[in-house]
Amino acid sequence: MSISPRTMEEVSTLGLYLPPGPVDEILIPSGTISDTNRPLYEVVAQYGNTVHAVINGVPIIATQDPQIITYVLVDQRKEFLHGYGSSLEAVFDGSWILLPHEPHRDARRKISPAFNPTSLSGLYSTIERVIDSHINEWLSKGNFSCIEACTGLTLEVIASLIGLPKSDYAKYRELYPIISNGAYHPLGSTELANSIIARTELIQMVARVIADRHNNPANDFTSLMINAGFTDQQVMSQDIVLGFAGHETTRKVIASAIMELSRHPELMQGIMHERASENNLSNVTFRPTKNMGLTNRIILATLLSYGPATLLPRVAQVDSTLPNGFQIPRGWQVKLFMESMHEKIFGNRDFDPKRFLDPTDEQRKHFAPFGLGPHACIGVGLAMQEAFLVLQKLCDYTWQTTINPSGKLPKDIEIKNFSRI
Repeated sequence: MSISPRTMEEVSTLGLYLPPGPVDEILIPSGTISDTNRPLYEVVAQYGNTVHAVINGVPIIATQDPQIITYVLVDQRKEFLHGYGSSLEAVFDGSWILLPHEPHRDARRKISPAFNPTSLSGLYSTIERVIDSHINEWLSKGNFSCIEACTGLTLEVIASLIGLPKSDYAKYRELYPIISNGAYHPLGSTELANSIIARTELIQMVARVIADRHNNPANDFTSLMINAGFTDQQVMSQDIVLGFAGHETTRKVIASAIMELSRHPELMQGIMHERASENNLSNVTFRPTKNMGLTNRIILATLLSYGPATLLPRVAQVDSTLPNGFQIPRGWQVKLFMESMHEKIFGNRDFDPKRFLDPTDEQRKHFAPFGLGPHACIGVGLAMQEAFLVLQKLCDYTWQTTINPSGKLPKDIEIKNFSRI
């Protein structure tokens, strides 16, 4: 349920103690969600770790303070709901991730067995088959866009895991960029309208899988969710979220890791040596621990440098007092700068797998590339295992990367001369 944010007049009357920030409202042209977030980084740089601002009439608290982020996501999580916004809510309509705390907790408990190590190990052969197929495709091309190649790979992994037939893979890959693009544009935009149309077409594809799985259960996520007691509508919505979250983050991590491996060939030798020894896939983790394997450390270093969860949005349900004494008024948006927090606790976000050989207590506690608390990404195990498998298999190949100097990583990475060693 939407809560009207307290006005500045109410905040003043109640004597709520806001963190520092600009006096004047910040006005920017209408654009994507990223466009509206960008000025907040400048406010944080000017006023400190926790700030307030009003952007286009929307009151916001933003922070990169690890203690405040933990307070919002874990300690007092019931005081804050997701802040995905109307566009993402339209795309994720019907999914359990949009539910309030108790229903969300119950739904997560029902679906979590599908993502535990035992279930994921049962899907290993499916994931490996898709990875092998795409690496062979890369081999036949030799030169290709890294992000496009990784997008195709990760989307097909999800398509196979939800049970889509191979005849639908090409259409699935065509629809998802349209769905993803619209999710970051405002209500009323052409991009969001196209996203909803594409989502409707994808739901029809998924509905055919669900109907079949009622009579012919299989080893895939759709059957696991049906067995967990989800309704057909809930399964459809969750399959949409799986595609969105399951490829957006993983493709970026894999593409960025490929770039770093080309810059650091000695790491490829280390992965090859590690692969030759006993290395249990079930030990792969996103939590920094002492003496973890090299491949795992490379993935964590990539997540730190090019992490998917750069900013997490929440909305305050009540007036809330933070550990540092500042207060968040009811209904205000809360922007959690995960990327900036990581830079704060690690000193920098430069790619360096060695930093995960002996992480500090603070780094272990606050490293959160997939979020924190009960709303953290439930598919983190799948993402880690997928990236792990790709990197270990790439030891048998060699390539060079070129980067468009005017572009942004990782979308402008080009792979050249991809060939078998």
